This record gives sequence, structure tokens and C-alpha cells, in this order.
Amino acid sequence: MLVLGNNQVTRVDLAKMFGFDLQKLEKYPAFEIDKDRKWKDKANGNVVKAGAGMSFRSHFTVQHPHTGLKEVLRYVKSRGTKTVGNQLKETFEPRDIRFMGMKNEYKNDLDMAVFLYLHPDNADSPVRTTMNVVTRPKLTYIDKQKRASDRISGVNLVAKAMSHVNGLSDEEITILAKGLGFKNVDRTEPESVKADVLEFALKSPKLYMEQSESQLTILRGKIQHMADSGIFKIEKIGNVRRWKWATGSNEGGTVVDIINQTVDSREALINHIFSHINDYLPSIQNMTDSLNARQVAERALKPKDDVPVYTEQVEPQRIVGDDLPDHLKTINQNTLENPLPTNFQEAVSYLTKRDGKRPSNAVAASFLKTL
Repeated sequence: MLVLGNNQVTRVDLAKMFGFDLQKLEKYPAFEIDKDRKWKDKANGNVVKAGAGMSFRSHFTVQHPHTGLKEVLRYVKSRGTKTVGNQLKETFEPRDIRFMGMKNEYKNDLDMAVFLYLHPDNADSPVRTTMNVVTRPKLTYIDKQKRASDRISGVNLVAKAMSHVNGLSDEEITILAKGLGFKNVDRTEPESVKADVLEFALKSPKLYMEQSESQLTILRGKIQHMADSGIFKIEKIGNVRRWKWATGSNEGGTVVDIINQTVDSREALINHIFSHINDYLPSIQNMTDSLNARQVAERALKPKDDVPVYTEQVEPQRIVGDDLPDHLKTINQNTLENPLPTNFQEAVSYLTKRDGKRPSNAVAASFLKTL
């Protein structure tokens, strides 16, 4: 039986009092050692182990949710009295409860199940919150419904993370990878960088989604990308390291001086920009947009190993005529009097003149790829 203060209470009374699902608990009244008290035995094939067993006192103090008073909740099998000096005192048995092994079910003792569920040493106990318990829990209630729901959510989160990665362009993946702290991104093929990011997202989908959706992660990646691409450059002047703008309208301007010789120069640059974000954000956005457009064009011009490439080189200012290969004759006849572009900027001018409007960077790059 269960006793609160001096009065016997039922499981239903306690469920209403503390607001837990008694029906679910009674359907599967099982507990296991909390994960923080388990370890892997590396000497024996990483078998998960815990201590030989643990014991609990058969009573603990709770705060009554209605009165706010603190009372003792007891698990009791027998109740009696004994004389202590000149006083008659009530006694309760057992005095202690043993929990042996990794997991125990209490289908034959549902009062014990309710007692352990409310016990502040159970990680899921509502009493832990109301009593502000900070000690490490000993037990965890095996909530099958919640665990099944968590597994489903986990699978969905992995799918979401995978979809997010696959929806990014090569430039976006490069910036994200740098923001996540990946090394040697620029010296790795885009497909390999994407594979690395996918592996990270698969292993830690929650962390990946938090990081990938964080503007600070993306900004960190953009700053790293600009430094790697030479938009920022560092100079040493005496004992001072100075980050400067190396290109654009701010060319030659100082970004930050680093006096402390023990500070990582990249981190100092990032932290400085973070601290003055409103001053730098427009320039960073413009620079990274231009940089990405240039890289799109360069990649469009780079032959792929698995695609047959027309090897005849088109010389600058060559006029497109009847001697062109078949795949170039599909170009609109109105363009045949114009010089064939040989770089990204010429492609933009070519398409602007041909179509009467400036093309997007992607369209210009795609057009170059067909030449």
C-alpha cells in the first residue's frame, strides 16, 4: 500500500494529485538503470554494464500539489507500532527497497511501480521538478510510447537533414562546411565535401539542423570563404597582425589589428566582424554573391571526366558561322553575327545583347557550358 503523511492513498489518488498517466504506467510498469549510470566494458566487447544493484529508502518527501506542504510518501507492506521510551511510535516495513539488475518490471506490484515512478531518483518523476532535485537520477521509466515516438521523430529528422543537404548548391555547401568547421574544404572536390556534410547530418541530424539553420554558422562560413579566396588578407606589421580588405570598394582598408600573439587570426577576424555585424553584413553579402557567381562560371567551364568534350578551341572574337559543330548550330540564328564569348563576363554581355535583358548568373554559366 501507499501512505501519504499518516493516511493511506490509492494509486488513482496519486495520479490525480501529481498528474501522470496511471493507465500507461500500469500497462507497462518497468524501469531500468539510468543511462548515465551505465558504462561499456571495453575489455569484454563493449558490453553495457551497471552496478550489481542499488537500494532506496522506502519513503521520500514530496510537496503536496494542493496544500504546498511537504509530506512523506511511503511504500508499505506492513504497518505496526512499537514502544520507544515512554512513547508509542508507528512503524512501517520494509525500510529499504532493492533494485537488482539493469531492468525490473512490477506487474505484480503496481503500488511499487507508482512509488518508483514518483521517486525523485526517477529521471521522469514530476517530483524531481517540484522539489528542484539536482542529483543524478538512478532510474528511468521505460515509456514505450514515448520511445517509439522518439524513434519516429529521429527517422524523420534524419530524412529532413538529408533533404536539406541535397537541396543546397555546391557554393552553399562550401560555405556551410566552413561554417561547421570542416577542414581543407577548398582542397576537396565538391562531391566529397557534400558527402562529408551528408555523413555529419546522418550522424547528428539534430545538431546539423540547428547549425545549418543558424545565421551565425552561415556568416562564419562566409567569412572563412572570403579569407580563403583572398578577399581578406593578413599582413604582419612589426608585432601586429592586420586583416585588410584585398579587393572591392574597401580595398586596402583595415578590418582589424591583432595585438595578442596567442590569438588565432581567423577567430579574431570572425569575432571582430560578429561584434560589428551591421557594419560588415552588406559588404560580406555582396562579396560572397560575386565570389559564388565567379566559381559557378569557372566550374561550368571545367570539363567533366565522364562527359565527351568538344576539343576544338574557339579563338577570341571568332565569328560564329557555318563551320560550327552541330551542337552549336542550335543557337538562335540572330546571334550568328556576334563574337562567341570566351569568359563569364562576355557571356553575360552576349546574352544581354541577344535577349534584350541581363541573364542570371546561372543562365550565363549554363550557356558557357554549351560552347
